[in-house]
Amino acid sequence: MDYFQERYEIVEGKIHDLQEQRKVLVDLVLELFRQVEDLEKRLDELYRSCEAECWF
Repeated sequence: MDYFQERYEIVEGKIHDLQEQRKVLVDLVLELFRQVEDLEKRLDELYRSCEAECWF
């Protein structure tokens, strides 16, 4: 019985680790999207600024 309990705890630990890794990856992806949105906003502002100065 101890064998199965030990295996259960190992699997449970691995599942917990995978859930934590998934959480970290989701956080990284969300941060990446936020940074892309910031870059898009900055590019749009730069384009408008250049357009206002008739660079195009």
